[in-house]
Amino acid sequence: MTWRRCLITSIFGLAMTTVPAHGQTLPEPLMEAATDKGCSEVSSFFKRPGLVDPPYVLGYLSGDRESSAAFWCTRPNAEEKYLLVIVGQRNKCPAAISWQNYPGGLSVIRGGKMKLSGFFYRDNVRETGPANSYTKGPILRSEYDGTGEHFYCHEGRWLVQQFH
Repeated sequence: MTWRRCLITSIFGLAMTTVPAHGQTLPEPLMEAATDKGCSEVSSFFKRPGLVDPPYVLGYLSGDRESSAAFWCTRPNAEEKYLLVIVGQRNKCPAAISWQNYPGGLSVIRGGKMKLSGFFYRDNVRETGPANSYTKGPILRSEYDGTGEHFYCHEGRWLVQQFH
């Protein structure tokens, strides 16, 4: 077997380990949390070109990786169809963010320093974050094909920054 074939096989195997069994996009405990929130997994999430991060991330907040998570789910009959849910340790922000755009794969940015004035408040899109202030904690990144959003909890309110 050539090194290229080994590399492709390894990448394929790694990609397959990120998808839970039976075609689910969420691990079972997160499926249960989605049900509690009145939503379900985003069907066909991985059926798009290219590599896509999973619609969930473990260890979003500080502590053990198993102590917190964030994930996307869907509520087909809601005005804003998608819900970004935070589970585990509590932070000061609400545990769910309604969203209209199709979700991207989730990841966490730690130690990044972004100006809050480049974000808008989710509960008031006309209001930007405070000038001369920067992110200090984890930032949730939802991204597909170079476009997406950053979600950041600041003083009990969610801030969002869209990018492309």
